[in-house]
Amino acid sequence: MKLLPRHECHRYPGLVKRWRETARQTGLTMKKFAEHDGFPLYVLETRRPLKNAPHLYLSAGIHGDEPASTEGLLSWVSRHGDTLQKTACVLFPCLNPWGLTANIRGDSRGRDLNRQFHDTSIPAFRALHRLIAGRQFDLAITLHEDYDAQGIYIYELDSLPAPLSPILLESVQRIIPPDPRSRIEGRKVSGPGYLHRSIKHRGLPEGPEAIYLARNQATLCFTLETPSEFSLDRRVRAQRRMLQTAVQLVLKKG
Repeated sequence: MKLLPRHECHRYPGLVKRWRETARQTGLTMKKFAEHDGFPLYVLETRRPLKNAPHLYLSAGIHGDEPASTEGLLSWVSRHGDTLQKTACVLFPCLNPWGLTANIRGDSRGRDLNRQFHDTSIPAFRALHRLIAGRQFDLAITLHEDYDAQGIYIYELDSLPAPLSPILLESVQRIIPPDPRSRIEGRKVSGPGYLHRSIKHRGLPEGPEAIYLARNQATLCFTLETPSEFSLDRRVRAQRRMLQTAVQLVLKKG
């Protein structure tokens, strides 16, 4: 993989240009659906999904200082357009372009948008909610990074008796190993490198994107976290590999 200069990962017009080219090559539609902080926000969708194809929700860049999320999603789509065409997908390549440009977690008002996803007083989220209204997703994946992480870790929300996170972590073992900590973000892990919770868990906060989706519109939801202190190349490769593994799991199930 040809590495980008680090600053290029934070240049939003360049990211949009690369997405336009990828959309053209993979047959996805791409359109502006809202603005936030003066930047256009885009959504990409499968143009002609197959009948009974699994429905996917994919997003990245809600935190601006997590560039392997936006680069990982683009890298996966550009390499696995054939996989994506087997799904009915709605994809948000960057939900916080101001933060991406400034290399800052929040938006221009200092808000952590991943604590405000449910808030439809924010015009961009109101537009996003309208866009996905009435859809039920077989799989939702939100891509993130963590400066405190010592390896990869995953939040998994579903109603399955056994977690699928170990399968995703095994797929990237040779790129970046799982986070070895017994507690992550103050929570006891369910197994090495993952936290598995039921969608019906009452103690979940309201605001995060993944929790909103899991409660309302997604059967299975992963939040993928790569460790920011590892090289960008390895983080992007890990995001790409986990995405492919997760989507293949859903395709096989279908």
